[in-house]
Amino acid sequence: MEVFYAREADYIQLLGWEHFFYMTLILVLVFVLLTQRRRLYLYQDSLTKILLAVSLFQQILLYAWYFFETGFDLGEALPLHLCRISSVLGIGYLITKKSILMDVVFYYGLYAYASFVYPQAIYAPYHLLGISYLLNHAITLVLPIVAYYAFGWRPKIKGLILSILGFLVYFVTVLFVNAWTQGNYFYLTKRPFLHDIPAWQFDALAIVITLIGFTLAYWVVSGRKKSV
Repeated sequence: MEVFYAREADYIQLLGWEHFFYMTLILVLVFVLLTQRRRLYLYQDSLTKILLAVSLFQQILLYAWYFFETGFDLGEALPLHLCRISSVLGIGYLITKKSILMDVVFYYGLYAYASFVYPQAIYAPYHLLGISYLLNHAITLVLPIVAYYAFGWRPKIKGLILSILGFLVYFVTVLFVNAWTQGNYFYLTKRPFLHDIPAWQFDALAIVITLIGFTLAYWVVSGRKKSV
Protein backbone atom coordinates (compact mmCIF):
# COMPACT_ATOMS: atom_id res chain seq x y z
CA MET A 1 0.00 0.00 0.00
CA GLU A 2 2.92 2.38 0.50
CA VAL A 3 3.24 2.82 -3.25
CA PHE A 4 -0.21 4.41 -3.05
CA TYR A 5 0.81 7.19 -0.68
CA ALA A 6 4.47 7.02 0.37
CA ARG A 7 6.74 10.00 -0.18
CA GLU A 8 9.51 7.61 -1.25
CA ALA A 9 7.54 6.21 -4.19
CA ASP A 10 9.22 6.55 -7.58
CA TYR A 11 8.43 9.37 -9.98
CA ILE A 12 7.19 8.60 -13.47
CA GLN A 13 9.70 8.40 -16.29
CA LEU A 14 9.67 10.68 -19.32
CA LEU A 15 7.87 8.82 -22.15
CA GLY A 16 7.09 5.93 -19.82
CA TRP A 17 3.65 4.33 -19.79
CA GLU A 18 2.45 6.55 -16.94
CA HIS A 19 3.50 9.62 -18.92
CA PHE A 20 1.55 8.43 -21.97
CA PHE A 21 -1.39 7.55 -19.74
CA TYR A 22 -1.56 11.11 -18.40
CA MET A 23 -1.19 12.69 -21.85
CA THR A 24 -3.79 10.40 -23.40
CA LEU A 25 -6.37 11.16 -20.72
CA ILE A 26 -5.96 14.91 -21.01
CA LEU A 27 -6.00 14.84 -24.82
CA VAL A 28 -9.19 12.78 -24.83
CA LEU A 29 -10.80 15.15 -22.33
CA VAL A 30 -9.87 18.25 -24.33
CA PHE A 31 -11.01 16.56 -27.56
CA VAL A 32 -14.42 15.71 -26.10
CA LEU A 33 -14.94 19.24 -24.79
CA LEU A 34 -13.97 20.84 -28.10
CA THR A 35 -16.15 18.52 -30.17
CA GLN A 36 -19.08 19.20 -27.82
CA ARG A 37 -18.31 22.88 -27.38
CA ARG A 38 -21.68 24.10 -28.69
CA ARG A 39 -23.46 22.05 -26.04
CA LEU A 40 -21.45 23.31 -23.07
CA TYR A 41 -23.63 26.40 -22.69
CA LEU A 42 -26.64 24.16 -22.01
CA TYR A 43 -24.95 22.57 -18.99
CA GLN A 44 -23.53 25.62 -17.22
CA ASP A 45 -24.88 24.78 -13.78
CA SER A 46 -23.93 21.11 -13.92
CA LEU A 47 -20.43 21.90 -15.19
CA THR A 48 -19.93 24.45 -12.43
CA LYS A 49 -20.98 22.00 -9.72
CA ILE A 50 -18.89 19.14 -11.08
CA LEU A 51 -15.73 21.21 -11.59
CA LEU A 52 -16.10 22.88 -8.21
CA ALA A 53 -16.60 19.56 -6.41
CA VAL A 54 -13.60 17.96 -8.12
CA SER A 55 -11.44 21.04 -7.46
CA LEU A 56 -12.28 21.07 -3.77
CA PHE A 57 -11.67 17.33 -3.50
CA GLN A 58 -8.27 17.75 -5.16
CA GLN A 59 -7.30 20.50 -2.72
CA ILE A 60 -8.25 18.33 0.26
CA LEU A 61 -6.38 15.35 -1.17
CA LEU A 62 -3.22 17.35 -1.89
CA TYR A 63 -2.86 19.17 1.40
CA ALA A 64 -4.02 16.25 3.55
CA TRP A 65 -1.21 14.18 1.99
CA TYR A 66 1.37 16.87 2.70
CA PHE A 67 0.13 17.19 6.27
CA PHE A 68 0.08 13.50 7.14
CA GLU A 69 2.98 12.26 5.01
CA THR A 70 5.52 15.13 5.29
CA GLY A 71 4.35 17.11 8.30
CA PHE A 72 3.60 19.93 5.86
CA ASP A 73 7.18 20.45 4.68
CA LEU A 74 7.31 24.12 3.64
CA GLY A 75 9.79 23.29 0.90
CA GLU A 76 7.11 21.27 -0.90
CA ALA A 77 3.66 21.94 0.51
CA LEU A 78 3.11 25.67 -0.01
CA PRO A 79 0.68 26.70 -2.79
CA LEU A 80 3.50 28.26 -4.77
CA HIS A 81 3.54 26.21 -7.93
CA LEU A 82 1.59 27.91 -10.70
CA CYS A 83 -0.73 24.93 -11.02
CA ARG A 84 -1.71 25.26 -7.35
CA ILE A 85 -2.32 28.97 -7.70
CA SER A 86 -4.43 28.27 -10.78
CA SER A 87 -6.48 25.74 -8.82
CA VAL A 88 -7.33 28.23 -6.10
CA LEU A 89 -8.17 30.97 -8.61
CA GLY A 90 -10.21 28.47 -10.60
CA ILE A 91 -12.32 27.72 -7.53
CA GLY A 92 -12.78 31.45 -7.07
CA TYR A 93 -13.90 31.78 -10.68
CA LEU A 94 -16.40 28.92 -10.43
CA ILE A 95 -17.96 30.58 -7.38
CA THR A 96 -17.94 34.20 -8.60
CA LYS A 97 -17.67 33.94 -12.41
CA LYS A 98 -15.34 36.96 -12.37
CA SER A 99 -13.55 37.09 -15.72
CA ILE A 100 -10.34 38.55 -14.31
CA LEU A 101 -9.81 35.35 -12.31
CA MET A 102 -10.20 33.23 -15.43
CA ASP A 103 -7.71 35.44 -17.26
CA VAL A 104 -5.04 34.58 -14.71
CA VAL A 105 -6.02 30.89 -14.66
CA PHE A 106 -5.72 30.81 -18.43
CA TYR A 107 -2.22 32.29 -18.55
CA TYR A 108 -0.80 30.46 -15.55
CA GLY A 109 -2.42 27.26 -16.77
CA LEU A 110 -0.22 27.29 -19.86
CA TYR A 111 2.42 25.69 -17.67
CA ALA A 112 0.09 22.73 -17.15
CA TYR A 113 0.64 21.85 -20.81
CA ALA A 114 4.38 21.95 -20.23
CA SER A 115 3.96 19.69 -17.20
CA PHE A 116 2.19 17.03 -19.27
CA VAL A 117 4.77 17.22 -22.07
CA TYR A 118 7.83 17.25 -19.81
CA PRO A 119 6.80 16.01 -16.33
CA GLN A 120 9.03 16.80 -13.36
CA ALA A 121 8.79 14.99 -10.00
CA ILE A 122 5.37 13.54 -10.83
CA TYR A 123 4.03 10.43 -9.13
CA ALA A 124 2.29 7.56 -10.94
CA PRO A 125 -1.49 7.61 -11.46
CA TYR A 126 -1.99 5.04 -8.68
CA HIS A 127 -0.31 7.31 -6.11
CA LEU A 128 -2.38 9.83 -4.14
CA LEU A 129 -0.30 12.71 -5.47
CA GLY A 130 -0.56 11.26 -8.96
CA ILE A 131 -4.34 11.39 -8.69
CA SER A 132 -4.10 14.93 -7.32
CA TYR A 133 -1.76 15.91 -10.16
CA LEU A 134 -4.14 14.58 -12.80
CA LEU A 135 -7.20 16.27 -11.31
CA ASN A 136 -5.38 19.56 -10.77
CA HIS A 137 -3.90 19.83 -14.23
CA ALA A 138 -6.94 18.46 -16.05
CA ILE A 139 -9.19 21.08 -14.47
CA THR A 140 -6.61 23.82 -15.07
CA LEU A 141 -6.56 22.93 -18.75
CA VAL A 142 -10.27 22.41 -19.35
CA LEU A 143 -11.60 25.28 -17.24
CA PRO A 144 -10.69 27.98 -19.81
CA ILE A 145 -12.38 25.89 -22.51
CA VAL A 146 -15.54 25.57 -20.42
CA ALA A 147 -15.39 29.26 -19.51
CA TYR A 148 -15.00 30.24 -23.17
CA TYR A 149 -17.89 28.22 -24.56
CA ALA A 150 -20.21 27.85 -21.57
CA PHE A 151 -19.82 31.19 -19.77
CA GLY A 152 -18.77 33.54 -22.57
CA TRP A 153 -15.37 34.37 -21.07
CA ARG A 154 -12.87 36.12 -23.33
CA PRO A 155 -9.35 37.20 -22.33
CA LYS A 156 -8.93 40.96 -22.02
CA ILE A 157 -5.82 43.12 -22.15
CA LYS A 158 -6.38 44.11 -18.51
CA GLY A 159 -6.17 40.44 -17.53
CA LEU A 160 -2.97 40.00 -19.54
CA ILE A 161 -1.32 42.97 -17.83
CA LEU A 162 -2.45 41.80 -14.39
CA SER A 163 -1.21 38.27 -15.08
CA ILE A 164 2.20 39.55 -16.19
CA LEU A 165 2.58 41.79 -13.15
CA GLY A 166 1.36 39.01 -10.89
CA PHE A 167 3.85 36.58 -12.41
CA LEU A 168 6.75 38.97 -11.83
CA VAL A 169 5.75 39.37 -8.18
CA TYR A 170 5.33 35.61 -7.92
CA PHE A 171 8.75 34.97 -9.44
CA VAL A 172 10.56 37.26 -7.00
CA THR A 173 8.61 35.74 -4.11
CA VAL A 174 9.57 32.23 -5.18
CA LEU A 175 13.25 33.15 -5.27
CA PHE A 176 13.11 34.17 -1.61
CA VAL A 177 10.89 31.27 -0.54
CA ASN A 178 13.15 28.72 -2.24
CA ALA A 179 16.17 30.15 -0.40
CA TRP A 180 14.28 30.16 2.90
CA THR A 181 12.69 26.69 2.68
CA GLN A 182 15.21 24.89 0.44
CA GLY A 183 12.27 24.41 -1.89
CA ASN A 184 12.03 24.00 -5.63
CA TYR A 185 9.03 26.16 -6.51
CA PHE A 186 8.79 26.95 -10.22
CA TYR A 187 11.60 24.39 -10.54
CA LEU A 188 14.25 27.07 -10.14
CA THR A 189 16.42 25.12 -7.69
CA LYS A 190 16.40 21.74 -9.46
CA ARG A 191 16.09 22.80 -13.05
CA PRO A 192 14.52 20.45 -15.61
CA PHE A 193 17.06 21.57 -18.23
CA LEU A 194 19.83 24.13 -18.95
CA HIS A 195 21.70 23.07 -15.84
CA ASP A 196 25.01 24.58 -16.92
CA ILE A 197 24.06 28.22 -17.38
CA PRO A 198 24.24 30.71 -14.48
CA ALA A 199 21.13 31.09 -12.35
CA TRP A 200 20.56 34.70 -13.41
CA GLN A 201 20.53 33.72 -17.07
CA PHE A 202 18.08 30.87 -16.44
CA ASP A 203 15.83 33.17 -14.42
CA ALA A 204 15.90 35.88 -17.08
CA LEU A 205 15.16 33.34 -19.81
CA ALA A 206 12.24 31.90 -17.81
CA ILE A 207 10.73 35.37 -17.39
CA VAL A 208 11.15 36.33 -21.05
CA ILE A 209 9.68 33.05 -22.34
CA THR A 210 6.76 33.34 -19.93
CA LEU A 211 5.91 36.90 -20.96
CA ILE A 212 6.14 35.99 -24.64
CA GLY A 213 3.95 32.93 -24.03
CA PHE A 214 1.30 34.96 -22.19
CA THR A 215 1.22 37.56 -24.95
CA LEU A 216 0.98 34.99 -27.75
CA ALA A 217 -1.81 33.16 -25.90
CA TYR A 218 -3.76 36.41 -25.56
CA TRP A 219 -3.31 37.20 -29.25
CA VAL A 220 -4.41 33.73 -30.37
CA VAL A 221 -7.46 33.33 -28.11
CA SER A 222 -8.73 36.93 -28.16
CA GLY A 223 -8.59 36.87 -31.95
CA ARG A 224 -10.94 33.88 -32.27
CA LYS A 225 -14.43 34.58 -33.54
CA LYS A 226 -17.21 34.29 -30.98
CA SER A 227 -19.17 32.00 -33.26
CA VAL A 228 -16.49 29.28 -33.19
